[in-house]
Amino acid sequence: MSQQIYLTKEKYEELKKELKERETIIRQKIAEDLKHAKEMGDLSENAAYSQAKNDKAFNDGKIMELEYILNHCEIIEKSEKNDKVEIGSTVKLQDENNKILEYKIVGPEESDPLKNLISYQSPLGQKLLNKKECEEIKLEKPDKTFKKYKIISIN
Repeated sequence: MSQQIYLTKEKYEELKKELKERETIIRQKIAEDLKHAKEMGDLSENAAYSQAKNDKAFNDGKIMELEYILNHCEIIEKSEKNDKVEIGSTVKLQDENNKILEYKIVGPEESDPLKNLISYQSPLGQKLLNKKECEEIKLEKPDKTFKKYKIISIN
């Protein structure tokens, strides 16, 4: 992970909460599972012990990942009104069928297209960055056709 990490304040707080839970509650449960599995005897053929060791390794890896993200991220500040699309902007678009779409531009760690959170690195996100209201963009679809969007508003 060498690229800049952008998070909203909400996502930052969510990741801090997850880190704390993994360092305390989940780590404690895994320790109890390991202790219980060891008490069952022969560790070479003990599936519960193997699973608990795998769970511990996964949790430790996730803790390291979360610590890295939290220590190296930049919090996206909400600005009053932007004249151009940037990370943190909420953008209303109108497609060629006059359908109105709304997306928030976020970092890849936070993107969730089902919640209309798109990464600035996604094809649409890249096309939108630094554009202004009333500008149009064309996005190439996998079938090599294009879809047009007009920026209606930027918040």
